Amino acid sequence: MKRLFVAGLSGLAALTLVACGSSSKTTSSTTAGGNTSTTAASVTVTTGNPTSAITLNEDGSSLLYPYLQELVTPLHIQFANVTLAPAAGGSGKGISDAIAGNVQMGGSDAYLSNSQISSTPGLQNIPIAVSAQAVNYNLTGVSSLKLNGSVLAQMYEGKITKWNDPAVAALNPGVTLPSTPVVPVRRVDSSGDTFIFTSFLSATDTTWSNGPSFGTTVTWPAVSSELTASGNPGMVQTCQMTAGCVAYIGVSAEASAQSAKLGEAMLQNKAGNYELP
Repeated sequence: MKRLFVAGLSGLAALTLVACGSSSKTTSSTTAGGNTSTTAASVTVTTGNPTSAITLNEDGSSLLYPYLQELVTPLHIQFANVTLAPAAGGSGKGISDAIAGNVQMGGSDAYLSNSQISSTPGLQNIPIAVSAQAVNYNLTGVSSLKLNGSVLAQMYEGKITKWNDPAVAALNPGVTLPSTPVVPVRRVDSSGDTFIFTSFLSATDTTWSNGPSFGTTVTWPAVSSELTASGNPGMVQTCQMTAGCVAYIGVSAEASAQSAKLGEAMLQNKAGNYELP
């Protein structure tokens, strides 16, 4: 039985496919009965309309869920014997359920690790969608804010404790920053958004890269002011209720974050420019 897995690559959502029991070291394509089989990297995939009705069950990333819902009808029209049945539940669930074989597709904003792939023969990361993530904040009177990975890492390490810290002020000349305490908010659940955010910190801050590193869950530094939340809705609600908060929130909750009047920081990219998501 073939299993499909939807994963993600640091903001690049992906489809991972598992073909159980197949084995080959070559790449080839053949056509038989209207179906095409492609063999590559020890995985054989047969495409086309199956001869009997099947359901592809999916769960995982709440970010990918609306996108996959949009695919249900056109997929069934093109392949009458295929029914796509997507659900949500979080990226961690998408990964674990796909590995366990509980679903045919697992949605995640985090790509699979080498160990996960090697321990589950045939499991692959296949990108299917591009997403974005914001860093939001709750600071009265501050409508424009620039942040970079190093400053964010220090906030989540408890090294920057006030919003008017010199490191923050240096990025925001002309902006009056309050002495409000920094309250970092992080996900308590296994999350693709945590993977994306900690990947950004790891790529831009050596201390973070050599410490917590990145993943759907990480060992967060102990910070006395930190708060935790479950899911993007929890992140929005917690930040809305907390003056001085800084939180990473997926694009699927952008409208909610804007309705909650949360600021959206401009982040420094690799070229040194500050951009909104």
